[in-house]
Amino acid sequence: MSTSFPVLSRIAARFCGASRRGSLLGSLIVLVVGAFVSTPVASAASSPRIDLKVLLLGTSTTQADFQGWQAALQREGVRFDTLVGPTHTPITASTLSTTLPDGTPEAKYDAVIESVGGLTDCSTTCVSDLSASEVTALEQYEHRFNIRQITGDVYPGTTYGMNVPSFSGALDGTSGTLTSDGQQVFPYLKPTAPITMDTGTYGYEATPVSTTNFDTLVSGPNGSALVGVYTHTDGVQEMVETFAQNQYQLQSELLRHGALAWATRGVYFGAQRNYLDAHVDDNFLSDDSWSTTAHSTDFNPANALREVPADVNQAAQWSAANHFRIDMLFNGAGSVAVANGSSLVGAGDSGSGTTGSSGGSSGSGSCSTANPCPDPLLQEFQSSDPATGKPYTGDFGWINHTWDHPNIDEGCATQNYIEAELNQNTLWGSKAASAGNPIAGGLGLTSSTDPAAALGTENPNVLVTGEHSGLANLIPGNPGQVDPPSLSSATPGAGGTLTAGTYEYAISDQFNTAAPGATGVAATGESAASVSAPLTVGATGSVSLSWTAVCHAADYKIYRAPVTGTTVGAWTLIDTVPATPATDFTNPASTTDTANGGPIEKSYTDTGKTGSPATPPSTSSANESAYEQNPVLDAAFTSTLDGGIKYFGADASKPYPNPANSSFTTGSAPASQYTAGSTFSDAGATAIPRYPTNIYYNVSTNAQEVDEYQTLYDLPTCKAITGVTTCNPAGTPFTIDQIVKSVDQGMFQHMMGNDPRPHYFHQTNLMAQHTGAVTGQGDGLFYETMNPLLAEYNQYFAASAPIEQPTMADIGTLLSEQATWGANTTVSGYIQGNQVTITNSGSAVEAPLSGITTVGSLYGGTQSGWTSLPAGTSTYTATITWPADVLTVSLSPGSIAANGTSTSTATATLTADGKPVAGDPVAFTSNDAAVKFGTATDTGNGTYTVTITGSTTVHPVTITATDAAVAPVATGQATLNQTAGQVSSVAVSVSPASVLADGSSTATATARLADAQGHPVPGEHVVISSSDSGEKIAPVSDHGDGTYTATITSSRTAHVVTITAADGSISPAPSGTATLTQTPVPTTPAPPANPAPPSNPAPPAAPVAPSNPGSPSISGLPTRAQLKGLLLGLLVPSGKNGKIPALLKHGGYARSVRMPMATHVTVNWRLPAAKGKKGMLIAKVNVTIAGGRVVTIKIALTKQGRRLLAHSKRLRVAADGTLSIAGVQVTAARSFVASTTGP
Repeated sequence: MSTSFPVLSRIAARFCGASRRGSLLGSLIVLVVGAFVSTPVASAASSPRIDLKVLLLGTSTTQADFQGWQAALQREGVRFDTLVGPTHTPITASTLSTTLPDGTPEAKYDAVIESVGGLTDCSTTCVSDLSASEVTALEQYEHRFNIRQITGDVYPGTTYGMNVPSFSGALDGTSGTLTSDGQQVFPYLKPTAPITMDTGTYGYEATPVSTTNFDTLVSGPNGSALVGVYTHTDGVQEMVETFAQNQYQLQSELLRHGALAWATRGVYFGAQRNYLDAHVDDNFLSDDSWSTTAHSTDFNPANALREVPADVNQAAQWSAANHFRIDMLFNGAGSVAVANGSSLVGAGDSGSGTTGSSGGSSGSGSCSTANPCPDPLLQEFQSSDPATGKPYTGDFGWINHTWDHPNIDEGCATQNYIEAELNQNTLWGSKAASAGNPIAGGLGLTSSTDPAAALGTENPNVLVTGEHSGLANLIPGNPGQVDPPSLSSATPGAGGTLTAGTYEYAISDQFNTAAPGATGVAATGESAASVSAPLTVGATGSVSLSWTAVCHAADYKIYRAPVTGTTVGAWTLIDTVPATPATDFTNPASTTDTANGGPIEKSYTDTGKTGSPATPPSTSSANESAYEQNPVLDAAFTSTLDGGIKYFGADASKPYPNPANSSFTTGSAPASQYTAGSTFSDAGATAIPRYPTNIYYNVSTNAQEVDEYQTLYDLPTCKAITGVTTCNPAGTPFTIDQIVKSVDQGMFQHMMGNDPRPHYFHQTNLMAQHTGAVTGQGDGLFYETMNPLLAEYNQYFAASAPIEQPTMADIGTLLSEQATWGANTTVSGYIQGNQVTITNSGSAVEAPLSGITTVGSLYGGTQSGWTSLPAGTSTYTATITWPADVLTVSLSPGSIAANGTSTSTATATLTADGKPVAGDPVAFTSNDAAVKFGTATDTGNGTYTVTITGSTTVHPVTITATDAAVAPVATGQATLNQTAGQVSSVAVSVSPASVLADGSSTATATARLADAQGHPVPGEHVVISSSDSGEKIAPVSDHGDGTYTATITSSRTAHVVTITAADGSISPAPSGTATLTQTPVPTTPAPPANPAPPSNPAPPAAPVAPSNPGSPSISGLPTRAQLKGLLLGLLVPSGKNGKIPALLKHGGYARSVRMPMATHVTVNWRLPAAKGKKGMLIAKVNVTIAGGRVVTIKIALTKQGRRLLAHSKRLRVAADGTLSIAGVQVTAARSFVASTTGP
């Protein structure tokens, strides 16, 4: 019989704050009528397949919460589907789940994310984008498969287990606190981490209605819950957030990973790490300096900035103290230039400047004195760090930044020249200089292509070119703009028409829009000009100017101004010198030495040309156009030392052509592009986009940083770039703290984005000495930026989630894997129980996985990492088992009388994730069709009760509770013992019914107790008594089947005795009687004398009546058949199950039985044997009959018999004449055949 109960509809009207869950729909009710019937495992009890995919719901693709969750899923590599807006594909049971051909249920999503509470769309009117039927389908799906849901930006109410808000509005700066349970959900955060609502956060403060079904994870002011888990009455768990957020806000950055791991139960495609790499470019170069007076870059080499030895010490100490590796990007030519008594001023990677040298970059090695041949900076890097006892080079990572930081764009660098730039720097870096002399050697680094090698090592397969040149530039400008020419020399001379006096010269250039190698075609505008120092010229004089050719220059504009004292007069544009792209850049003979390669020195002589009034620009106004990649770059990358370039730096702020080496006309960027920050492949090498910071290449002090920042971002000097730069009103002030905070915010966002792309600074930013002079002076802008960033990180994150610092090779590999995985469509997977099965219909691919025991490592409390997924199907063990609803059953009482009226109450307890589940269609059944169930009751707290009326059959009954609304179907069982009722009758029998009144004969009294239905009643206290006080009655034995026996030893009085059996367990005690006849003992006549035997013996005597009625008797000499029957009668007095105790320790058995005949017989007992053969003899049974009765029966065991029967407790003789044994350690009866011998 079975029963279930009706349930109420869960549908409620959908609007802001409307109720979400009620009871399950009646369509889920499963009612089984009749006796319990087992169902196939596949259809009812199979563990469901839960696909590793998330369902993301949103009201709009531009809605901030939706975008935030979309970004979170993408950044970790999670598989997900989206349903957006009111016109989305309808949600039905079939879109959420299915049943496989083998009957296994399949859930298509392992988590649901509702980006806005109720999916309330307020774009027009605030109504839900979900219909009532869709809500129901989702609720039933989540309940059936134990799917968790995250709901963001909720309006608190009973729908989410919360009270109405006590506050609504801006939560900017509101700080939340992790509860103890919150620390479990977000284990990567410190318990003390403040969960601060970022600027622009709107939300609510509300308290839970009850802490029984609402678990606060992040608590807010006044007992409010900012984040919590509400367990609905149907057991579904929903994480709710009472605030809005976008992907860049702090609360989102801190909480989204943990929320996602919670929703998916930690098993999903995806992996999260917090990465941060910091590059310091231009080591050994001198970078241009920003002028706070002119509010522009000062290109005068005399004012260039270069770190000093003390900066090396500080960088090493800071790195060690913060357990943070700094990667130094080096240009060996800068050190050689210093050794030659000059300096090499580089453009840097984020601004204009010159890549030329005022003193050459090759060096002749012709120093004749000890100073300035040694480069103090190189010497310091090679000196021993007291903290490690090793060179300072071993404190840093090292990356090739080209030999002298040239622009290697199209038309400006040949293949030989590019190879020489790369190879010469690598060779210099690997060879140690002697006494700091860079002419003979360099850093003495370990050269290794091992991706894991970092400190003190340079990987020759890794490169970052100056200004990321050589690659296509689709958004030329800062960086990547046409550089201002740097005057290498300005020398007064004769032979001109200049009047005697003092002059300054300036030179600028214009961007070339023509194809590489063709005659230059200048674009409008021009670069900033570099200005010479004042020159004194004699009468009829001239001035000879020289500068290094500039890549992308169409022409050079020459300016002159008279100088009186310190006053510079009116400027004149005296000439425009055309560039000659075809000959301005030469090809070196070597691929390991840049000598005689690269830009040539251009020259111009001013003989006094009149010109026209014009002022040289202090800032660039050059109109630049997109240009393609250098066509020879790919060949150069594949031809460098140690197997070519495998990883190279790119600008993360710019897009690139797709493919990277696409050919296009200058100014006509291709439509197919890689978005800014994307990795891509070029000549078999992987691009590693690097993030620029607003800590500029040409600043070493806070004053310089602030002045340049204001110049670039305040009108009128600001240049607005759509989507990149927004200009502030003129005069908007900034402080260094504001700037650093802005920079750190961007870097922190990248760290939170599972993003390994490095950020880059410049050697000028390491300058932290206050020397009072320009060169070497600095405020340590790198540290001013990094210290608060690391402090912020350490404020939030636990030691279990350290900052990861992969090398460039590792970054390249990771970015490639992320990009490949992001585009992959061949891999799918599911979890079933604790087994994850992944199917790959394509070729092997690297994939991120979380929650797999054998993949990755433990990071921030989650086992995660990347693994190679082979083609086909592969299986893995998850760190969790997907939960199934648990249904337990208890009975009170657990035992009832089998009388058809007794009752018991069954209580089924249903839980999911350990939480009670109410409202399910729990059905009760039994395996006894006569058992009846009342109407079941859902108590609303996860328990379901029903009254059971038992049947009239004594047996254990299995009571089963079933919930078919979940997968797998939940079942629970308990056993109801239906026992006999109270004793209502006692039947007594005595066997044998007659015994000799000799004081030793025995009979067995048997009492059979039964209830009103006739069921035997065991376990009672039965007393057996006799009306003859002379009889002896042994203790009563309860045989557990309603029979009770006692042995009665006769008295010496011949009469009829009444035997009474009474049940002393109840009052009044029911009883029954039987009679036992005690007969007189017969007189034994004296034996006659023994006469001689007659010659003709008489035939056997005729049978005589037995002296003991009921006992077998044989007159005369028995035949063998008669003896066999005699033995069976003697040895089995109460039927075929009679027992003979085996006193084996004494070697046999002896017992007297009286019998009215005289004879002696021996019976051999043997094992069964093959036909025609005798079995092994195990015992001899000797029966002696004298004086008309059996005197003795002795069973004598043979040696073999004793061995075989050593562990037996009893012997049995069956009616067919076989003897069997059973006892300790005997698993089955052994049978023996009886045979007789004699008389």
